[in-house]
Amino acid sequence: MEALTVFIIFLVLTFLGMPVAISLGASTMVFALLLDVPLTVVAQSAYTGIDSFTFISIPLFVLVGNLMETGGLSKRLVSFASSLFKRIPGKLGSIMVAACAFFGAISGSASATTASIGGMMVPEMIDRKYPRGYAGALAAVAGTLGAMIPPSVVMIIYALAAEVSVTDMFMAGFAPGIIMAVALIVANTIYAYVTKVDSAQPDDKVSFKEIGSTFWDAKWALFTPVIILGGIYSGIFTATECAVIAAVYAFIVGKFIYGELSWGAAVLALKKTCKTVGGILIIVAMAIALGKLLTISQTTQMLQQWIMGITDNPNMIMLFIIFIVFIAGMFIDSAPIILIITPLFLPILKSMGVSPVHFGIVMTFGCMVANVTPPVGINLYIAMGIADVDIVKIMKYTVPLLAIFMVVYVILMFFPEVSLFLPNLLN
Repeated sequence: MEALTVFIIFLVLTFLGMPVAISLGASTMVFALLLDVPLTVVAQSAYTGIDSFTFISIPLFVLVGNLMETGGLSKRLVSFASSLFKRIPGKLGSIMVAACAFFGAISGSASATTASIGGMMVPEMIDRKYPRGYAGALAAVAGTLGAMIPPSVVMIIYALAAEVSVTDMFMAGFAPGIIMAVALIVANTIYAYVTKVDSAQPDDKVSFKEIGSTFWDAKWALFTPVIILGGIYSGIFTATECAVIAAVYAFIVGKFIYGELSWGAAVLALKKTCKTVGGILIIVAMAIALGKLLTISQTTQMLQQWIMGITDNPNMIMLFIIFIVFIAGMFIDSAPIILIITPLFLPILKSMGVSPVHFGIVMTFGCMVANVTPPVGINLYIAMGIADVDIVKIMKYTVPLLAIFMVVYVILMFFPEVSLFLPNLLN
């Protein structure tokens, strides 16, 4: 009963326009008072929850994305992707998806990917007569690849909540992220072919010379995911150590090799990172404290008994969780969703033999769907600003793209081997 009361308080505060961190903090303190738990327990849980070596990787991966955006690395990724899609209908849309995949293998952030790649590609797509709503919708959905393809901030948060290996999560996310990118490229190609937008021109020819030239120009940017993923997968570095190396590497390339990263831009990248991560960590701290109180109140055990009384089919339970994540994602960010839902449902699924790594991929994809659903879908609002379009026009095109997203999502849920193949192979 106390947990339900706290949930209602949280929803009311959120609907009133309170920042999620404040709504979550206030709800957690009310929960502690209802349980007669000292508020010092809340403070200690929040502090110790984020006092983690692994958490250091979150601001560093965000910083890598910001340095790439201002240091000229992202535009070279776009140029390389452009050379690969010369003869494909709707090549600009496919270029954006491919560039988001490349950028996602470096930045770890869906919103940063949407802002960086979408900011470059959406205006060009509009100039090529793509509908503004479609260009914005594709940027919003493709931007989620930033958190699906490792490294991923969302996966790091889940790994900490579920006490699983960050490396295993990264390995599990690679294949699903690539499948999603391919599905979006195919969908965009079909759309362009049917609507006759951005058709291939006679002088649009695939040139191996151009591919080689743009690849060579982008080699320093393309080497970043090799450092990150290669270092982590080989066991040479931890995720945190790789994040440090990648941040230093992105700064050196942008400043001294490409020469496009000024000292002022580097400082702005640091400020932007602090602003982004500061908000995330406050939410994470409060969500961890709330999770502690849910355990003290035995809410987890009661929920487990209730669900097991309805069904013992793990797929049905995961469908139920997907529905909860989808609804919750309309109102709150990914971090509190993961940190609240994971301790509630993961013990149930683990008792049924479900891999916590597989469940982590399901949760990550669910949170990315939440990033493009109103009223609080951050990718959606970033793309709306870039495309200068209202919510009605962008949702007209977002819904069909989300339908494709959900097809891939369900496949991943029912066929865990897709995500677990690589971790099992390398382990």
